[in-house]
Amino acid sequence: MSLTMDKIVPELGYVAGNLRFLPNWVNKALQDLPDAEAYRIVLRLFGMLPQHPTKSVSPALHARARQVISVKKSGARRDGVAVGPCFSFAALLSAGKLVDRCPYSGYELDWGEKGKPCASRNSPSFDRIEPGSAYSCEGVQVVANVTNALKGSICMRRFLDAICFLQTDAYVRSHVPAAARPAHHLQQVQTLEAMASEVPRSLAFVLGPARWSRGGAEAAGGIREEAWP
Repeated sequence: MSLTMDKIVPELGYVAGNLRFLPNWVNKALQDLPDAEAYRIVLRLFGMLPQHPTKSVSPALHARARQVISVKKSGARRDGVAVGPCFSFAALLSAGKLVDRCPYSGYELDWGEKGKPCASRNSPSFDRIEPGSAYSCEGVQVVANVTNALKGSICMRRFLDAICFLQTDAYVRSHVPAAARPAHHLQQVQTLEAMASEVPRSLAFVLGPARWSRGGAEAAGGIREEAWP
């Protein structure tokens, strides 16, 4: 299992007191998201939390949206991915697919500026609801880049188990340097509050097996490679 350094508070960068160690696949999935935020995004993807309300993209951004769609169509065809005739600006706008914010992260979507690439974490991304399917009006939803990358990179159930495990004392002792434990503790408080407030106990039990409850890793023999879900 490959371990990589993770910035606990992304804005502080790679400095002493702000680093913990995560399996590479967990670090890549988090993409600098706070644990609690990633947890809520995944619950919304599962349909266990309500989506954030969205509005249709403003007319001022229609030209930019056309350009984003054109770039996506060209890239998909170049990669050998089918693009249906209904994957067009007019159809997507009429169907309410072109929205102002990501329904899962709540981030306002950055449609970019004329002549500039649209590649930020909040940029719009066309998520194919059924992976591997063609791009079509009915088969896509517009989300933030960070949401699509999270959804497409991992098994979300496994990721939820990992987020639960990050809250355990065993993880802290083995993978969080002493200087970084205050920063990680703040993450723990926020994440445990999210787990307690956002999900009924019955759902929390289904999503987070008992072995990942706080302190549960000790009962499983402490932190080992096989302890990671």
